[in-house]
Amino acid sequence: MLDRYAALDLLKWGEAGEMACEISLADQKQLLSQLSGILDLYDCHVMYKGDEIYVTKNDITKKLVIYPAMWREPVEKNTIYVNDAYCKYVKPYALRKIIDNI
Repeated sequence: MLDRYAALDLLKWGEAGEMACEISLADQKQLLSQLSGILDLYDCHVMYKGDEIYVTKNDITKKLVIYPAMWREPVEKNTIYVNDAYCKYVKPYALRKIIDNI
């Protein structure tokens, strides 16, 4: 399976040194919509506040960011980062990453 958008990002990076842009909030919401039902089964609830996404379990809340797969994974305290390829193609890994880090 090929992702033509990821291929285009890779081409731009190879030709012009341009990294993939940040994923829009609307696109992040779309990717998370496929995971939210299963997250609910684990008592992890997705919330949207302004232009940010949060996931809550019990009394713990962390920011959730979906980033382009070609980026190096960012690191920030109280933030869970999941790359978009996992959300599209390896949903069990994306779910496990969220559940284990909340």
